[in-house]
Amino acid sequence: FCSPDSMLTMTAMASGLSAERWTHQDYDLSTEDGYSQAEQRLRQLRSTRLWLSPECGPFSQMQNVNQRTPEQIKNSTEKRRRGINQWRNCIRLAWVQLELGGYFYIEQPQNCMAWTLEDLYTRQLVDHLSSHCVRDQCFDGLQHPRTGKPMRKSTRFQSNDYRFTLNFAQKCIGHEDGHDHVEGGKVTYGTAFYPKAFCQRAVQLWETQDDKKTPKGFIKRFQEARRDEEIEFVCGECGSCSLASQTGCGNAQKKQPSPQYRSS
Repeated sequence: FCSPDSMLTMTAMASGLSAERWTHQDYDLSTEDGYSQAEQRLRQLRSTRLWLSPECGPFSQMQNVNQRTPEQIKNSTEKRRRGINQWRNCIRLAWVQLELGGYFYIEQPQNCMAWTLEDLYTRQLVDHLSSHCVRDQCFDGLQHPRTGKPMRKSTRFQSNDYRFTLNFAQKCIGHEDGHDHVEGGKVTYGTAFYPKAFCQRAVQLWETQDDKKTPKGFIKRFQEARRDEEIEFVCGECGSCSLASQTGCGNAQKKQPSPQYRSS
Protein backbone atom coordinates (compact mmCIF):
# COMPACT_ATOMS: atom_id res chain seq x y z
CA PHE A 1 0.00 0.00 0.00
CA CYS A 2 2.93 2.32 -0.71
CA SER A 3 4.62 2.71 -4.09
CA PRO A 4 3.26 1.11 -7.29
CA ASP A 5 6.79 -0.24 -7.89
CA SER A 6 7.42 -3.31 -5.76
CA MET A 7 10.71 -5.17 -5.70
CA LEU A 8 8.98 -8.03 -3.86
CA THR A 9 6.30 -8.37 -6.57
CA MET A 10 8.86 -8.21 -9.38
CA THR A 11 11.10 -10.80 -7.69
CA ALA A 12 8.18 -13.17 -7.16
CA MET A 13 7.02 -12.88 -10.76
CA ALA A 14 10.57 -13.30 -12.09
CA SER A 15 10.72 -16.58 -10.17
CA GLY A 16 7.53 -17.87 -11.78
CA LEU A 17 5.13 -17.03 -8.97
CA SER A 18 1.94 -15.10 -9.69
CA ALA A 19 1.58 -11.82 -7.81
CA GLU A 20 -0.70 -8.79 -7.74
CA ARG A 21 0.36 -5.46 -6.26
CA TRP A 22 -2.19 -3.24 -4.48
CA THR A 23 -1.49 0.43 -3.82
CA HIS A 24 -3.26 3.28 -2.05
CA GLN A 25 -4.71 4.26 -5.42
CA ASP A 26 -6.26 0.80 -5.82
CA TYR A 27 -7.73 0.45 -2.33
CA ASP A 28 -7.63 3.22 0.26
CA LEU A 29 -7.64 1.16 3.44
CA SER A 30 -8.18 4.22 5.59
CA THR A 31 -11.80 4.15 4.38
CA GLU A 32 -14.56 1.56 4.70
CA ASP A 33 -15.19 1.60 0.94
CA GLY A 34 -11.53 0.89 0.26
CA TYR A 35 -11.57 -2.05 2.66
CA SER A 36 -14.77 -3.48 1.14
CA GLN A 37 -13.27 -3.36 -2.37
CA ALA A 38 -10.04 -4.99 -1.17
CA GLU A 39 -11.95 -7.72 0.67
CA GLN A 40 -14.02 -8.47 -2.42
CA ARG A 41 -10.89 -8.74 -4.56
CA LEU A 42 -9.18 -10.96 -1.99
CA ARG A 43 -12.13 -13.34 -1.95
CA GLN A 44 -12.03 -13.47 -5.75
CA LEU A 45 -8.31 -14.22 -5.87
CA ARG A 46 -8.19 -16.66 -2.94
CA SER A 47 -4.42 -16.22 -2.98
CA THR A 48 -2.12 -18.48 -1.01
CA ARG A 49 -0.31 -15.50 0.51
CA LEU A 50 -1.27 -11.94 1.45
CA TRP A 51 1.50 -9.43 2.23
CA LEU A 52 0.36 -6.35 4.19
CA SER A 53 2.58 -3.32 4.63
CA PRO A 54 0.54 -0.44 6.11
CA GLU A 55 2.03 3.01 6.56
CA CYS A 56 4.18 3.19 9.67
CA GLY A 57 4.64 6.98 9.78
CA PRO A 58 1.58 7.78 11.94
CA PHE A 59 2.84 5.35 14.59
CA SER A 60 6.52 6.28 14.55
CA GLN A 61 8.25 7.77 17.57
CA MET A 62 9.15 10.84 15.50
CA GLN A 63 5.45 11.72 15.21
CA ASN A 64 5.35 12.32 18.96
CA VAL A 65 8.29 14.73 18.63
CA ASN A 66 6.82 16.76 15.75
CA GLN A 67 3.92 18.22 17.75
CA ARG A 68 5.14 21.64 18.75
CA THR A 69 2.53 23.89 17.12
CA PRO A 70 -1.29 23.66 16.94
CA GLU A 71 -1.03 22.99 13.19
CA GLN A 72 1.48 20.16 13.73
CA ILE A 73 -0.76 18.65 16.39
CA LYS A 74 -3.77 18.85 14.07
CA ASN A 75 -1.89 17.26 11.16
CA SER A 76 -0.46 14.56 13.39
CA THR A 77 -3.89 13.76 14.82
CA GLU A 78 -5.38 13.38 11.33
CA LYS A 79 -2.48 11.18 10.16
CA ARG A 80 -2.87 8.99 13.21
CA ARG A 81 -6.62 8.65 12.64
CA ARG A 82 -6.06 7.53 9.06
CA GLY A 83 -3.19 5.30 10.15
CA ILE A 84 -5.31 3.53 12.76
CA ASN A 85 -8.08 2.96 10.20
CA GLN A 86 -5.56 1.56 7.72
CA TRP A 87 -3.98 -0.70 10.33
CA ARG A 88 -7.31 -2.09 11.52
CA ASN A 89 -8.45 -2.75 7.96
CA CYS A 90 -5.19 -4.60 7.28
CA ILE A 91 -5.92 -6.71 10.34
CA ARG A 92 -9.43 -7.37 9.01
CA LEU A 93 -7.97 -8.50 5.68
CA ALA A 94 -5.63 -10.84 7.55
CA TRP A 95 -8.68 -12.36 9.26
CA VAL A 96 -10.31 -12.86 5.85
CA GLN A 97 -7.13 -14.54 4.60
CA LEU A 98 -7.29 -16.88 7.60
CA GLU A 99 -10.90 -17.68 6.74
CA LEU A 100 -9.89 -18.48 3.16
CA GLY A 101 -7.19 -20.87 4.36
CA GLY A 102 -4.18 -18.81 3.29
CA TYR A 103 -1.13 -17.17 4.82
CA PHE A 104 -0.88 -13.51 5.83
CA TYR A 105 2.27 -11.47 6.45
CA ILE A 106 2.17 -8.08 8.21
CA GLU A 107 5.31 -5.94 8.01
CA GLN A 108 6.13 -2.96 10.26
CA PRO A 109 9.20 -1.58 12.05
CA GLN A 110 9.96 -3.54 15.19
CA ASN A 111 9.31 -0.55 17.47
CA CYS A 112 6.19 0.66 15.66
CA MET A 113 3.48 1.53 18.17
CA ALA A 114 0.83 -0.19 16.01
CA TRP A 115 1.95 -3.52 17.50
CA THR A 116 0.72 -2.32 20.90
CA LEU A 117 -2.82 -1.36 19.86
CA GLU A 118 -5.33 -2.94 22.22
CA ASP A 119 -8.33 -3.56 19.94
CA LEU A 120 -9.66 -7.11 20.10
CA TYR A 121 -8.96 -8.07 16.46
CA THR A 122 -5.31 -7.00 16.70
CA ARG A 123 -4.64 -8.70 20.01
CA GLN A 124 -6.25 -12.01 19.05
CA LEU A 125 -4.44 -12.14 15.70
CA VAL A 126 -1.05 -11.06 17.04
CA ASP A 127 -1.07 -12.82 20.42
CA HIS A 128 -2.84 -16.08 19.64
CA LEU A 129 -3.09 -16.85 15.92
CA SER A 130 0.36 -16.02 14.57
CA SER A 131 4.05 -15.69 15.39
CA HIS A 132 6.63 -13.07 14.50
CA CYS A 133 10.27 -12.66 13.57
CA VAL A 134 12.62 -9.69 13.25
CA ARG A 135 14.98 -9.08 10.34
CA ASP A 136 17.70 -6.41 10.32
CA GLN A 137 17.77 -5.10 6.76
CA CYS A 138 21.43 -4.09 6.96
CA PHE A 139 22.04 -7.83 6.44
CA ASP A 140 20.37 -7.41 3.02
CA GLY A 141 22.55 -4.45 2.06
CA LEU A 142 20.39 -1.51 3.19
CA GLN A 143 22.65 1.57 3.16
CA HIS A 144 22.38 5.27 3.87
CA PRO A 145 22.05 7.05 0.49
CA ARG A 146 24.68 9.68 1.34
CA THR A 147 27.20 8.05 3.67
CA GLY A 148 26.98 4.51 2.32
CA LYS A 149 26.98 3.17 5.87
CA PRO A 150 24.65 0.28 6.75
CA MET A 151 21.25 1.06 8.24
CA ARG A 152 19.89 -1.56 10.60
CA LYS A 153 16.12 -0.98 10.21
CA SER A 154 14.89 -3.82 12.41
CA THR A 155 11.63 -4.94 10.83
CA ARG A 156 9.01 -7.18 12.40
CA PHE A 157 6.95 -9.68 10.43
CA GLN A 158 3.78 -11.16 11.89
CA SER A 159 2.46 -14.26 10.14
CA ASN A 160 0.58 -17.53 10.49
CA ASP A 161 3.27 -19.03 8.24
CA TYR A 162 5.41 -20.46 11.04
CA ARG A 163 7.99 -21.88 8.66
CA PHE A 164 8.53 -18.37 7.26
CA THR A 165 8.94 -16.66 10.63
CA LEU A 166 11.36 -19.40 11.70
CA ASN A 167 13.61 -19.07 8.65
CA PHE A 168 13.28 -15.37 7.74
CA ALA A 169 14.59 -14.02 11.04
CA GLN A 170 18.03 -12.42 10.74
CA LYS A 171 19.88 -10.24 13.22
CA CYS A 172 22.81 -8.00 12.34
CA ILE A 173 26.09 -9.92 12.24
CA GLY A 174 28.24 -6.80 12.62
CA HIS A 175 29.93 -4.31 10.28
CA GLU A 176 33.27 -2.56 10.07
CA ASP A 177 31.41 0.76 10.27
CA GLY A 178 28.60 1.51 12.67
CA HIS A 179 24.97 1.91 11.64
CA ASP A 180 23.56 5.19 10.36
CA HIS A 181 20.17 6.43 11.54
CA VAL A 182 17.08 5.81 9.44
CA GLU A 183 14.98 8.76 10.63
CA GLY A 184 14.76 11.88 8.55
CA GLY A 185 12.86 12.92 5.41
CA LYS A 186 14.08 11.31 2.19
CA VAL A 187 16.21 8.80 4.09
CA THR A 188 13.13 7.34 5.78
CA TYR A 189 11.25 7.28 2.45
CA GLY A 190 14.11 5.44 0.76
CA THR A 191 14.05 2.66 3.35
CA ALA A 192 10.41 1.93 2.50
CA PHE A 193 11.68 -0.12 -0.46
CA TYR A 194 12.88 -3.65 0.29
CA PRO A 195 16.46 -4.50 -0.72
CA LYS A 196 16.75 -7.06 -3.51
CA ALA A 197 18.42 -9.64 -1.25
CA PHE A 198 15.52 -9.29 1.19
CA CYS A 199 12.99 -10.09 -1.56
CA GLN A 200 15.05 -12.97 -2.92
CA ARG A 201 15.15 -14.62 0.50
CA ALA A 202 11.38 -14.31 0.99
CA VAL A 203 10.64 -15.72 -2.48
CA GLN A 204 13.14 -18.53 -1.95
CA LEU A 205 11.23 -19.66 1.14
CA TRP A 206 7.94 -19.57 -0.75
CA GLU A 207 9.36 -21.48 -3.73
CA THR A 208 10.56 -24.32 -1.54
CA GLN A 209 7.33 -24.57 0.40
CA ASP A 210 5.07 -27.56 -0.10
CA ASP A 211 1.66 -26.08 -0.91
CA LYS A 212 0.02 -29.24 0.44
CA LYS A 213 1.15 -28.10 3.88
CA THR A 214 -0.38 -24.62 3.63
CA PRO A 215 -3.66 -24.01 5.48
CA LYS A 216 -5.47 -24.05 2.14
CA GLY A 217 -3.79 -27.29 1.09
CA PHE A 218 -4.48 -28.90 4.45
CA ILE A 219 -8.19 -28.03 4.24
CA LYS A 220 -8.37 -29.42 0.70
CA ARG A 221 -6.70 -32.68 1.70
CA PHE A 222 -8.97 -32.94 4.75
CA GLN A 223 -12.06 -32.51 2.59
CA GLU A 224 -10.79 -35.08 0.09
CA ALA A 225 -10.02 -37.58 2.85
CA ARG A 226 -13.42 -37.05 4.40
CA ARG A 227 -15.10 -37.60 1.05
CA ASP A 228 -13.09 -40.80 0.46
CA GLU A 229 -14.06 -42.14 3.87
CA GLU A 230 -17.79 -41.79 3.19
CA ILE A 231 -19.32 -45.28 3.11
CA GLU A 232 -21.28 -45.92 -0.07
CA PHE A 233 -24.48 -47.95 0.14
CA VAL A 234 -26.26 -49.73 -2.69
CA CYS A 235 -29.80 -51.07 -2.87
CA GLY A 236 -30.02 -54.75 -3.88
CA GLU A 237 -33.47 -54.23 -5.43
CA CYS A 238 -33.39 -50.91 -7.25
CA GLY A 239 -29.61 -50.50 -7.55
CA SER A 240 -29.65 -46.93 -6.17
CA CYS A 241 -26.58 -45.67 -4.28
CA SER A 242 -26.25 -43.28 -1.38
CA LEU A 243 -23.59 -41.99 1.01
CA ALA A 244 -23.62 -42.68 4.71
CA SER A 245 -24.40 -39.00 5.39
CA GLN A 246 -27.45 -39.14 3.11
CA THR A 247 -30.84 -40.82 3.40
CA GLY A 248 -31.07 -43.32 0.57
CA CYS A 249 -33.34 -46.23 -0.23
CA GLY A 250 -34.52 -48.14 2.83
CA ASN A 251 -33.27 -51.39 1.34
CA ALA A 252 -29.72 -50.10 0.79
CA GLN A 253 -26.90 -52.18 2.18
CA LYS A 254 -23.20 -51.45 2.56
CA LYS A 255 -21.43 -51.74 -0.77
CA GLN A 256 -18.79 -54.46 -0.83
CA PRO A 257 -15.32 -53.41 -1.96
CA SER A 258 -14.21 -54.64 -5.36
CA PRO A 259 -11.90 -57.66 -5.26
CA GLN A 260 -8.24 -56.89 -5.76
CA TYR A 261 -6.37 -58.84 -8.46
CA ARG A 262 -2.68 -59.33 -8.82
CA SER A 263 -0.98 -60.20 -12.03
CA SER A 264 0.98 -63.42 -11.83
